[in-house]
Amino acid sequence: MIVDYAGFPALSMAKPDRVCLRTANGADLVQYIENKKSDTQATIWKRDSTKEIILGIPGTHSLQDWATDISAVPVAYFDPDIECRGECRVHYGFLKAWNSIKSDVKKGLGSALKKHPGYGVTITGHSLGGALATLAFVSLARSQFGVRHAFTYGQPRVGNKDFAYFVDRLAKASEKSPGNFFRVTHANGRSHETGYTRKAITDFGIASMLQMAFRGCPRYSSTTCTVVLSTGSRLKFPPRKQRSAVLSMNLSAVIF
Repeated sequence: MIVDYAGFPALSMAKPDRVCLRTANGADLVQYIENKKSDTQATIWKRDSTKEIILGIPGTHSLQDWATDISAVPVAYFDPDIECRGECRVHYGFLKAWNSIKSDVKKGLGSALKKHPGYGVTITGHSLGGALATLAFVSLARSQFGVRHAFTYGQPRVGNKDFAYFVDRLAKASEKSPGNFFRVTHANGRSHETGYTRKAITDFGIASMLQMAFRGCPRYSSTTCTVVLSTGSRLKFPPRKQRSAVLSMNLSAVIF
């Protein structure tokens, strides 16, 4: 299931005239969304076989995206659609980028769901897009959109401990259940926080929460790799040359 959604963020980088309108796993492109000022993109897909609408958000691929990444100033989290109890603070650049496309995303999802009653929403993002997918999950989790799952790949940390706990509650994550938010990272859990981005995060005193996964896939595995979660659940990755991975069922927090 996790591997199945990994390709959608990459497909979201290109405009419709430069990407296949139907994926190999049977999803059809419904809408391409772009805010040129923030250089933030997203795509909405429809897959009839699983009765779902998929939101894909791509990772860093431009100078403007890098500017977004390093805008790591902590700001109070605010969303008129949902209240984050506690002193929730998030990465300024990520929040600004998500807000630049949020209205179009909500309109697009609403339109797609109206045409396809009974379908659910799955959110997926890579790197910077994973951070935005997290904010999308929070915005949509208690709405009429019916979010089933969220999958992020190489996602940097997004908010402080209060915000991370808030996401856990929305995902209904616990020691007995992983909930419906899946974060896939490299084995060290630091994802794509490299160079200046990591320095900016460190300068603000940011630290990670404990990961809920405690065994990752070996590098360049030629056999099926099983990730064992602290909940006792097991997830299998197919044989292939892959980078080390760890799955955390909750967000790793940035603590300001």
